[in-house]
Amino acid sequence: MYYIIFVFLVFFLLLDLFFLEKKKVLLGSVISFFILTLFAGLRIHVGYDYDNYYEMFSLIKMGEDIFVEPLFYYFIKFIQLLKLDYLSFIFLIAFLSIGLKYKFLIKYSVFPSLSILVYYSRIYLNTDFGQIRQGLALGIVLFSYPYILNRKFYKYTLIVLLAALIHAAAGLFFPIYFLANKKIKKKVILTTIFVALLIATVDLKDLLLQIFETILPAGLAFKLFYYSSTEESLGITFSVILRLLIILFTIAFYWKTIEEDEKFRVVFNIYYIGYLFYLIFNSLPQLGGRGSIYFQQFELLLLPFLYVYNKNKAVKPLFIAFLIFYSIWGVITILKSVSYQTPYYFEPYETVLKLF
Repeated sequence: MYYIIFVFLVFFLLLDLFFLEKKKVLLGSVISFFILTLFAGLRIHVGYDYDNYYEMFSLIKMGEDIFVEPLFYYFIKFIQLLKLDYLSFIFLIAFLSIGLKYKFLIKYSVFPSLSILVYYSRIYLNTDFGQIRQGLALGIVLFSYPYILNRKFYKYTLIVLLAALIHAAAGLFFPIYFLANKKIKKKVILTTIFVALLIATVDLKDLLLQIFETILPAGLAFKLFYYSSTEESLGITFSVILRLLIILFTIAFYWKTIEEDEKFRVVFNIYYIGYLFYLIFNSLPQLGGRGSIYFQQFELLLLPFLYVYNKNKAVKPLFIAFLIFYSIWGVITILKSVSYQTPYYFEPYETVLKLF
């Protein structure tokens, strides 16, 4: 089923590319939104953290004192106040999280159908299909983008704070406001990437944990220590190399655009800084992986920019082919790497309909 949805989104992308009018593209986006919402919202015992969130939902219902971000806690309390069950909660979260991302992409992406394909492959299966708290926070953080462009600090702060009250790691995105629009020299970008790649080869787990133990609240520190004890370093994976190629390709062929186009520069800088963050905190997957995804998700804008701004007709088909490969690799990586150890995360896919 996962691959069938992927093929549908590729088909929709190609139709958009060669045939569809704007109104029909919007209709296709609406159809894909409902498919992804129903697929994530009607699942049962499928996806990352499904059972963990069920336990959290149950403990809150029983009045137990648990450590979870306050806004997410009160959202669950509100759902329970309405006498809705866990299955309804899962569906509402899916509708909100996916809806936020679709609304953002349709408004701000220069090529929404391409953004939707990459979103499904790189974000959706990881978060909206499992790590639902982060999925909701990601959708909120996206809407900080116009406030970065328009230099509206207080509105930007409110958006990031709102996201952090749902998933604390969203707070890591806050400094981007001061960095995203900077004209960073090419030499600085390349040098920092090289240094970060070297750092990623060194195990800094113990050192980083000592530092964070002194600066983080007790609850967050405990979660970081707990996950770090069960997770290995992220390493230099093929996906890391692919993201590096995207950055190098952008620098090589779009440098003038980076310097002159504010929107493009902001998106590129967010993506580049997120890549550095991922590498520097490579030893702590909980921080490097989950923290950097708030930056990485801006590839949903960057990759369409790269396609639309490229005027070479011979290169465009090759770039689309690369993006389809990049996307299918994301799907395969998520489904295979996890299901090898815990098959119930994604297979077999089951829906609430089996209960009736």
